[in-house]
Amino acid sequence: MWGQTFVQSATGRASVTQGGSWRHKMGDTRAVNLRYSYNGPEWNAFAGLHGAKSKTWYCELARGHFSNVGTRLRDLSMVRADNIDTPSHDWAALDAAGNPLNPYDLSSFNLNTAQNSPLTARP
Repeated sequence: MWGQTFVQSATGRASVTQGGSWRHKMGDTRAVNLRYSYNGPEWNAFAGLHGAKSKTWYCELARGHFSNVGTRLRDLSMVRADNIDTPSHDWAALDAAGNPLNPYDLSSFNLNTAQNSPLTARP
């Protein structure tokens, strides 16, 4: 449902979610360059050689945290935004009985996902 100054979700179809991603990227790159130049009386020569090796690691659990965490507001039935014609809207999250829920209180959320995405990449 919606109007000029409000918007409201269908009852029982709302969701308020939070998510975050924290990655620890570590890497190591080693390179070598070799150059040679010859300047003779008749001609000049220039030669070069380059080599590189790089490795990358993502390891969050080894550093004490997950790479991705997702939560969902518990007991939510409806979300409503009022005063949408002003720069600051008034948001309301309601349970099935119409009681307000606090979407800023982390204890009101269920943990849905906690991922670790280890990766070791080598060329």
